Amino acid sequence: MKSHACGQSGGGTVTSRSWKDYHLFENGPFPDDDDFTNFYPDSDPYLPYREELGGSSGQTIPGRRICARLSSDLYQVGIGPKLTWRAFDRVDVFGGVEALCNFSHLEAECGEARRTETDCLPGVGARLGLVAYLTDNIGLQVDAGYEWIDEADVSLGGVRAEVDYSSFVATAGIALRF
Repeated sequence: MKSHACGQSGGGTVTSRSWKDYHLFENGPFPDDDDFTNFYPDSDPYLPYREELGGSSGQTIPGRRICARLSSDLYQVGIGPKLTWRAFDRVDVFGGVEALCNFSHLEAECGEARRTETDCLPGVGARLGLVAYLTDNIGLQVDAGYEWIDEADVSLGGVRAEVDYSSFVATAGIALRF
């Protein structure tokens, strides 16, 4: 599986506010440039006299474009029981469940950064299918099922990619009986 994605990251607004705090003492000295006659500091908790210095100013910061490439491979080994029923002379119906051991190999690139992760992911699967024999030993097989596989992820700086391999599966092929 290969995937390529681009998008915007970050951005936002920075807001600045300004004020001046005066820490006043009960007996002064008080600055001459402001009128503190109606302000008496509280002793517990002490709060300073705050003078607002004007409005706020905002600045919008543009986001940056991020392009990332993800490549993944999945290798799978399953073990479990399979039951077969001979429905007709040349038709077998089968079903089974299996425990899956999945080896996931992920490669991620974002700008100049590159990272590779290889993990063993647990899973389970279930299948139903049938085989129609054309001769005594050769037949055509079709089956379908569902596999749940734990998610794989890779992080690259501030970019994180997550892969979910769980899916519906369908196969068709040739069956050989010995």
